[in-house]
Amino acid sequence: MGQKENILNLLSEIKDKLDSMNREDVFSSTTSVKSILNRFYLNESPFLDEIKYFREKAYAMVIDKTDKVPLGPKLSELKNNYKRLLELIIKEIELLGIPTKDDLKLDKSIKVNVNQQQSQEQSQTSQLLVFFELIKDEITGKQYKELIQIVKSEKDSKFAKSKIIEKLKSFGENICTNIVTNILTNPSVWGMMAG
Repeated sequence: MGQKENILNLLSEIKDKLDSMNREDVFSSTTSVKSILNRFYLNESPFLDEIKYFREKAYAMVIDKTDKVPLGPKLSELKNNYKRLLELIIKEIELLGIPTKDDLKLDKSIKVNVNQQQSQEQSQTSQLLVFFELIKDEITGKQYKELIQIVKSEKDSKFAKSKIIEKLKSFGENICTNIVTNILTNPSVWGMMAG
């Protein structure tokens, strides 16, 4: 019998005997479940949080020698919720298997990709702001608003292109030349072009 089957058997055995367990047995069983979860699951796993809660409540019942502690469930309620947790863990292991170290590595790489995406978006936003500033340096506020109006009114950039070209030409030939020159000689653009 493999490790997966052994774990499933242990969890199923605890789940099946849970109704007949006293508070001491419930607490003892949480030790085995916690050990399995600590061995195979990340610290952020909700399973670990839940088993910690059941252990604390069962321990309080053992210490106080009662089946109901203040600010906590009765032993019967605790058993029912604990049984649901065991069913979820069993179902996950049956469907997905025991988590491996590769699963843990995959989780960390996902976080890295998200951070890279945020950094990339911030960089693109900064570049666009520089681009807009370079355009604003060469035209008046009214002319800039006219360009923005074209962009807002025309949703398809292919159709907007010809309108923008006409509008820039109406500002004068020198304006277009100055805008392109400012963009090309901007230190960040210049650095990328120079190599």
